[in-house]
Amino acid sequence: MAVSTITKGKAAVPGKAKERSVTVLLSGTYTTGGETIKASELGFHRITEITPTLEASNATEATPVGWAFTTVESGVTVKLKLINTKTAAELANGVTVAGVKVKLRISGF
Repeated sequence: MAVSTITKGKAAVPGKAKERSVTVLLSGTYTTGGETIKASELGFHRITEITPTLEASNATEATPVGWAFTTVESGVTVKLKLINTKTAAELANGVTVAGVKVKLRISGF
């Protein structure tokens, strides 16, 4: 899996933190454990919170991508993971994810 496009929204400043919405378009195939995205690619030095929303899926009956979730790793990287709604498990390695679009709402510095 690879991120083919990241579209950054305008940053807002509540206090010292920034908030931004970012749209991520995926290409290629899924890698077990998810796609690693650096905070700097999203316009941040450090991420404190991130909320994903699946905007578009390439779902088929065999591999319905229906949910995305993220984990923040040490504040400087994010793991974007996708769930197969048919099995309620993370997508298998090698599943095509081209065209999957995820909007990320991010808070950080």
